Amino acid sequence: MKKIFILALFTCMVIVACKKNDSNPTNGTVEGTITNTQGGASLASADIEFFNAVDNSPASYSTSSGSDGKYSISITAGTYLIMISKQGYNSVPPVGVSAVPVIVTVGMKTVASYQMVASSVSNAGYVTGRILEGSTPKSGVLTIVSGNGSTFSGTTNTNGNFTIYNIPVGSYSVKGYLASYNSSSVNISVAQNTKAVAADIVLSSGATGVVSGNVAFLATTNIDVDVSLVIPGTNSTIPGLTVKTSGGTYSMSHVPNGTFLARASWSNDNKVVDPDGIIKSGEPIVTINSNSVSLDFSLTGAVQLNSPSNALTTTIPVEVSTITPVFSWNAYSSSDYYVIEVMDMNGATVWGGISGTPLTRKVMVAKTQTTVTYNSDGTGQALQNGRTYRWRIYASKDDSGQPLGWKLISASEEQMGLFIIKF
Repeated sequence: MKKIFILALFTCMVIVACKKNDSNPTNGTVEGTITNTQGGASLASADIEFFNAVDNSPASYSTSSGSDGKYSISITAGTYLIMISKQGYNSVPPVGVSAVPVIVTVGMKTVASYQMVASSVSNAGYVTGRILEGSTPKSGVLTIVSGNGSTFSGTTNTNGNFTIYNIPVGSYSVKGYLASYNSSSVNISVAQNTKAVAADIVLSSGATGVVSGNVAFLATTNIDVDVSLVIPGTNSTIPGLTVKTSGGTYSMSHVPNGTFLARASWSNDNKVVDPDGIIKSGEPIVTINSNSVSLDFSLTGAVQLNSPSNALTTTIPVEVSTITPVFSWNAYSSSDYYVIEVMDMNGATVWGGISGTPLTRKVMVAKTQTTVTYNSDGTGQALQNGRTYRWRIYASKDDSGQPLGWKLISASEEQMGLFIIKF
């Protein structure tokens, strides 16, 4: 399900490819350097994990940066997403944000270098542990640490081990999520600057939950779209729980017990979930206890962004050489106003958006306009050189029959509008 308030993309990365011999005839190599965005110092011991770019499932490849911040790994050719984590630093990408795809080609070297932002959480420790199926370590399991109103996620490696960083001091529960499996839960206490070792978590096969329903299209053409279940709080997709609709219906089986958010049409496909219901009621939640749940979605055509924005086929940010970019989009039929929102790499709104009680449209643009200059009303924060941002447009319509006197009729794609400031 598409979020109304999407988190912004992580800070910059560089991807280039060049020829390289690899001893495995089906492999290519990914290498790069992990640095601190404040000063550019190399970061050692950053955990680097690879995920399948199609369904965000773990790809069972992982490595870590050396003392010089460099890493290198040989993996099967394909397209991957990369997640990087380190104690004392925000994860790359931030929670709920799709990573920039990395394409690995047979016999080629892909260079993917990243910058990390220091975490603002000072009283934090980290949790390590292991997830087993019986007595066998289980890789690719989404691992969730929850408690004190917060949720944190990680993934088990090929040895079934996980490490989850930057968890504030307190008491938490730890559990694993994977299609077809239910999980035990263990409790853990986290102390400042200390490693907390969780007891082994055990998976049991035979999860029987089912989520199914219909997808309706409002004033737009019908297409097949993706539907996923994700963990509330981290927006991490549960491995194996993404399906494609067929003829306007979907069915997702082998769902483990738990409470999840449901998403439809997350990928860039010129469709978005009807935003009015989300902004008023939030994203749909399903609770599974070995039962079946019916859940329907309504989708509409997306507002088309022009510039600055990545292309529909990629999530690589475009470069912008000014801190006052001019945002441009296509007119959306029936709109009375447009609402703009710009968010930074950590998910904070730096200009505009929809928030408050009652909900208020912060920066509104007349329907006769399809451009606006950043911070034109003086209420925004200054954009920073070297930082990545995301902007969205919401199409709004006056409606006296609504409690707020207005409603949203569309929005731009969540994985569009990515740009990086570079002087």
